[in-house]
Amino acid sequence: MTRSIQALILLACTLPLASQAVLLYDASLGTFPGTQGWIGVIDTSTIQTHNGSATRLDSTADRADQSGFFSEDPAFGLFQHPALPVMDRSAGYTIRFNLQVLSEGHDIRDDNGDLLNDRAGFSMIAISEDLLGLELAFFEDRVWAYAAAGEGPNSLFTQAEGAAFDTTAGMVQFDFSVLNNGYSLNANGVPLLAGNLRNYNPSGLSSFVDPYNNPSFLFFGDDTTSADADVLLGDIEINPPPDLAVPEARTALPLLILGLSGLLRRKRA
Repeated sequence: MTRSIQALILLACTLPLASQAVLLYDASLGTFPGTQGWIGVIDTSTIQTHNGSATRLDSTADRADQSGFFSEDPAFGLFQHPALPVMDRSAGYTIRFNLQVLSEGHDIRDDNGDLLNDRAGFSMIAISEDLLGLELAFFEDRVWAYAAAGEGPNSLFTQAEGAAFDTTAGMVQFDFSVLNNGYSLNANGVPLLAGNLRNYNPSGLSSFVDPYNNPSFLFFGDDTTSADADVLLGDIEINPPPDLAVPEARTALPLLILGLSGLLRRKRA
């Protein structure tokens, strides 16, 4: 076991205890993330409901739908979640989120010829302040990371390291911990994945809609036209070291938020 992986395991075990958690979405309030500091982009056929303890996001009616929750608008950076701190990977941080996949479907799509399907109906994107980060994908029976360019032929946004895991059995508490160049992912306190962070730039997306080029950025949702999912999303929080500053909140422009309703449709297929 390398020292970097040992350090990540130590981080995953200690960081939530050593720092004050910042709650970014409180599902118990009975409201959607879009009313708690996130930008909610809900496509035409996607259904958003609340069951009293979690937001249900269902994009299965139309696989072409792309819907989710942004911590910052990737177009202009004029709005960001007011409680999200600077995500400094050298200091370390942990994103804790609660998720259950009720169902997920995806096209047979193998972009790099490794016999693995390369799109998932639900993703979590976490980008650090210096743009190193990771996109995690959730099947019904597997959790995996998206590769960056340079990891093999046609590797950008293909399936990289992953682990078999039943995401449908119930609500799972995931802890995504970052330290320096590496990450670890725990599921209900059990180590599930570990590896290197990625820089997905250039992503091939227009700079107007590119989430991978936004410092200290989070996304939860369906960001592809090649897959769909029906999920329950519970609390989301970040455990930053005490010396990480919470940035001054930026003001959202109403017309900008309305314009973001079509943003995800112009993202990758």
